Amino acid sequence: IETPSIVITPTLVNPYPNRRWLLAAAIAGSLILCLLAYLAYDALDRNRNHDFLQSVQAGPMNITSDPGSEEHPSFSPDATQVAFTRRRQGGLFIKAVNGKSDARQLSSGAVFCANWSPDGRWIAFIRRAAENHWDVLIISPQGGEPRTVTQIAGVGIGWSADSKFLAVVDRKTPNDAFQIERVTLATGERMQLTTPEPKSYGDLWVRYSPDGSRLAFARYSAMGNGDIYVMPSSGGKPRKLVAVGNWIGGLAWTPDSREIFFGNCTKEACGIFYADASVVSPTPIFVRAAGTNTEHPTIGRTKEGTQLLAFEAGQPHLLIYSSMRHNPDSDPIQLLRSTKGEEAPSLSSDGKQLAVFSHRTGRTDYWIAGSDGTNPRQITFGMGGTLVQPAAWSPDGSSISFASNVNGPSAIFTVTLDGASPRRLTNDAFEEGQPAYSSDGKSIYFTSKRRGTKEIHKIPKDGIGPPMLIVEGTRAVESSDGKTLYFTRTEDTGRLWAVPVTGGNATEVAGSPEVRINEWAVTQGGIFFTKKEDNGRESIRLLNPVTGTVEFVRSISRRGFHGFLTATKDGRLFVWSTIEKEVDILMLYNFR
Repeated sequence: IETPSIVITPTLVNPYPNRRWLLAAAIAGSLILCLLAYLAYDALDRNRNHDFLQSVQAGPMNITSDPGSEEHPSFSPDATQVAFTRRRQGGLFIKAVNGKSDARQLSSGAVFCANWSPDGRWIAFIRRAAENHWDVLIISPQGGEPRTVTQIAGVGIGWSADSKFLAVVDRKTPNDAFQIERVTLATGERMQLTTPEPKSYGDLWVRYSPDGSRLAFARYSAMGNGDIYVMPSSGGKPRKLVAVGNWIGGLAWTPDSREIFFGNCTKEACGIFYADASVVSPTPIFVRAAGTNTEHPTIGRTKEGTQLLAFEAGQPHLLIYSSMRHNPDSDPIQLLRSTKGEEAPSLSSDGKQLAVFSHRTGRTDYWIAGSDGTNPRQITFGMGGTLVQPAAWSPDGSSISFASNVNGPSAIFTVTLDGASPRRLTNDAFEEGQPAYSSDGKSIYFTSKRRGTKEIHKIPKDGIGPPMLIVEGTRAVESSDGKTLYFTRTEDTGRLWAVPVTGGNATEVAGSPEVRINEWAVTQGGIFFTKKEDNGRESIRLLNPVTGTVEFVRSISRRGFHGFLTATKDGRLFVWSTIEKEVDILMLYNFR
């Protein structure tokens, strides 16, 4: 807006000598109004890409919200765009942080670890080349063909401050620890920067400080046990900065190179923390405004000096998977797809039906379906409560028993599949749960705190008559032949015990491993249970309770196993539940 010229016509005699001040005031007022209008327009113009941020000062806003998972965000140098990768659809994308345009795809395929160069000319990323091998590529933000820089066996890349080098994660052989190496962009020449302990997991998630003086990375003594280290970018002895002791979900320096933000992932959840990189053993501080289930931070600063924090935010989804024992190398099959999720699966004895604790209506209830997930239907209405436990099938498959705390302390119920209302079997206020039918279908075992501690009781299936105390324990299942009752004695992890159904002393099952309360299933051929392997994967194994021998059956997944395992009586089919994430990119404005 240009200030208009104001022309005053001179006169020899002013006919209104007492109002001369009015003319001066009018001129001054016009000038002031024009100046204010110009300043307002200029401010609007300067902040047109950031005015949207004012609405999110109280919490994070979504940069992405598409179906699937967007991961590994990285700001452009001016913090007006963010690069990220997509897991399911695959590909490298960029998007304006103000949300005024759709994401633009730069590359396709199974890619990860987007990282914008400090000079803004390139975006580096890795693309799967083969099992445990990745190509490191760079591409212009304007598009075009990506250029391969090198190949690595690890994950994590970081630009040097002058954009001439990339730090990458690699190892010489599959038995070696991961190490950090520096790659010269112009020549591809590589130089080793870190030397982790030979038997450790190694170094991951490398980042140069913006001032170019230091290098930060996550060093793992073993899988899942990582700490944050810093070292001079030119080389030297690394110094432990933060003892984390968990999975570390990405690193990011603040623009002034003073602090490091990182994702701290425990077994329960992930969160964003930061620590002062200039002191010895700083205390990490949780970024509460980012929330939980968050990791892989990136930090940008606008030309106005506003600091932005973007990160992955995962929304957990409960999923059910199944697998046949005779095909252990096949991919698991997902059952019962819904937007809310299911958990605590339970297979009927004949393997034809599946009961689950479902969230699909927005409240919790038990549903049943075919064992392949087809024809799901609701079997209870408003009865789920907050106690998540598997239902128990009657041997003939005509009814299920379940525990519910919807009306107070948990109690045992049964419901037939013909649409009848559930019937309450226990009427005392004793926190009862974990029902299981006897092999002849005449009785139901359950746990109760009738005497203050968890004990296993048995009651007739119609609920008529007093419960009979069997043994102290937390969950019990009869053997297929009806002769032995297997049980656990702890709420968390412990060994399996056995007691004769006809009575007698309880003994520890031969060769029993440490099992989790809902992660074992009794079959005709033995007891299936889950085990976390040294490589971090969960697996299903089979225990022979007579000989004490254990047989490996199959791997399940690296992360996300959700504490429930069920199998058919003949051991042909097993089903388990997982928690998997849909991931979006979120952003905080002036986060501190």
